[in-house]
Amino acid sequence: MKQGVGLAIDDFGTGYSCLATLKDLPATKLKFDKAFIQCLPDDIRVLAIVRSMTDLAHFLGLVVVAEGVETEAQLRACEDAGLEATQGYLHARPMPENQLVNWLENHCHDH
Repeated sequence: MKQGVGLAIDDFGTGYSCLATLKDLPATKLKFDKAFIQCLPDDIRVLAIVRSMTDLAHFLGLVVVAEGVETEAQLRACEDAGLEATQGYLHARPMPENQLVNWLENHCHDH
């Protein structure tokens, strides 16, 4: 983070991501793949994994983000598990730059 840029481990829990990634990369954020988030809050096994990995990530000093949040119930489950941030269609759909600027002006007050 010397240059003011942090590294995020994207799609954590799928593909090539693994626990070794957490110890080897100088990451500042861990982003749970939407495959986990889509199962929340109903799948208690997935919820246990998200909570446990969030606790581990926090112990390592990482900010934890959820990808693919589409429902209020998923958002509440992420908040209850201790995740700091969420992204997904619940918040906004992808949009062109001019719409994004307008969206930011209307949704990000005094930040």
